[in-house]
Amino acid sequence: MIFDLDGVLVDSEPIHFAALNAVLCREGILLTEEENSEFLGLPPEEVWTRLIRRFSLRGLVQDYLKRYEEEVARALQDPLKSPPFLPTLLQSLQEMRISLAIASSSRREWIESILNSLDLQRYFPVVVSSDDVRRGKPHPEVYLTVARKLGMKPSECLAVEDAPNGVLSAKRAGMDVAVLRTPYLNQTSFPPADFVLDSLADLLALINPAHGRPPACGGL
Repeated sequence: MIFDLDGVLVDSEPIHFAALNAVLCREGILLTEEENSEFLGLPPEEVWTRLIRRFSLRGLVQDYLKRYEEEVARALQDPLKSPPFLPTLLQSLQEMRISLAIASSSRREWIESILNSLDLQRYFPVVVSSDDVRRGKPHPEVYLTVARKLGMKPSECLAVEDAPNGVLSAKRAGMDVAVLRTPYLNQTSFPPADFVLDSLADLLALINPAHGRPPACGGL
């Protein structure tokens, strides 16, 4: 089972949204939540490449990216919160001998900071970040890399995502995908997924119906 990080294991999307606007406001620009939804799940370099093109910004990708990373790093110094049942869920999955991994568009240092803050690092022996691949989501490279590191075929993996770019990435890698509903996206814009989760707790019912009613199948 391969998890996206931001928006799935931790509600960090507001951090990234605020960091984007902290940089953009110096250019007299503020993104709306609807505009921001386009960038969820994309690597930071791709986000700033698109923003520069869209708003005809005069700076370089590296310059905006540096300021953005500074804003994110500052925010990650504050305590983070995850669903209270998450450690129990991950422990249950491990006891069921399900290999766990993370496939994220975030920087490795951000991922490590979040996992350490939430004391979740022990559950994920395999972590692939945007620093580990040449092409980020929606390209399948990040998920294919995770599968290879796990020693699994993509068809043997289930990806847990919350953004269209992540769903496309996992599907293109040949994996089944469970989409977690979040308040940050227009759910009708999603590409087809195999399962829909109202919360991560639905994963146990998906794997073992004895834990409750399995989540819905098909697109959102």
